[in-house]
Amino acid sequence: MMAISYANDNGTARVRLYRNGDKIGDYTHGQFVSFAKNDAEAIWGKRHGGVGGGPGDLDVHIEDSRIYAAVLSQAEIKKLIPNTLAVESQGKLATTWGRLKIR
Repeated sequence: MMAISYANDNGTARVRLYRNGDKIGDYTHGQFVSFAKNDAEAIWGKRHGGVGGGPGDLDVHIEDSRIYAAVLSQAEIKKLIPNTLAVESQGKLATTWGRLKIR
């Protein structure tokens, strides 16, 4: 299981990477960016988005992918169990994740 967290560290983006709940990396990178409500992109694989799009192959099989509205602690990440997130089909992730943004 891979987990990546982004947090605001006094205006700088702090990135932490975890594998199976163990931290494997930690760095800061540029200004922390926030997006307007209903105007964000999450892309896995080939990059074709509006923010620095371009090539970026990803050769994996993703069984479970999640985006949380808060930075999870390492203890919370260690407690995550893949393929256990119950999602209701009305107005939640299951009905909105595949919606295309058209400019």
